[in-house]
Amino acid sequence: MVHNLDLSFLIPVRVDSNQRIRNLNSVIRFLLTNFNAEIFIGEESIRREIDIVFEHENINYIFYKSNNDYFHRTKLINNLCKKTNKEVISVYDSDVILPVEQYLIAYNKIIQNELDIVIPYNGTVFDVPDDEVKHLINTPENPDSIKLININKCKKRRHNSVGGAPFFNRQIFLDGGMMNENFKAWGAEDDEFICRFSKLGYRIDNIKGILYHMEHPRTKNSSISSSYYKNNISELRKIR
Repeated sequence: MVHNLDLSFLIPVRVDSNQRIRNLNSVIRFLLTNFNAEIFIGEESIRREIDIVFEHENINYIFYKSNNDYFHRTKLINNLCKKTNKEVISVYDSDVILPVEQYLIAYNKIIQNELDIVIPYNGTVFDVPDDEVKHLINTPENPDSIKLININKCKKRRHNSVGGAPFFNRQIFLDGGMMNENFKAWGAEDDEFICRFSKLGYRIDNIKGILYHMEHPRTKNSSISSSYYKNNISELRKIR
């Protein structure tokens, strides 16, 4: 069943491995199979690395040329937000998937004005190893394909995560200042926006369930080894 949603998934990406391409392709197929919703894919890099042609009326691909050695994810998300006029947006990572019902619960809580921001899981993230990602790749048309993953083979990464796929009322995302572009490369940008929007008085909550993160190599743009990580942590502390 395809669910109609007045929603835009905003997917920022910098391709740094073959697994990243694989994961993005799996995510796109999963979203298209289960939702009639707008999807914006923003790629930032020196040159275009995504050679997949997403021929679908719901998909918008935008390439942003950048000579920076870091992935400016926060700026890219803000640029993508300005491209849509949907009432609800999801700031969506290229490597994550959730059970279908969690998307629907999060979306409805925004649409029904129960919350301003919804984290569509309970904070728990499981890393899905390569030999389990195959279930998502091979059966994307099956909304229950995620249930084929052997949770015992997955590594529990965090229990208090807030990133991955937060749902926002788009106007509130704009009013609250969007993503903080002082954050560069990887680290703490998701924690900062939850901290800041909470301080501004917006209604934020988690829902039940977990988030599945498909494994990929960790580069300087996705690990604490980044030279920008220390500055990101300092920015988070300042906002707190």
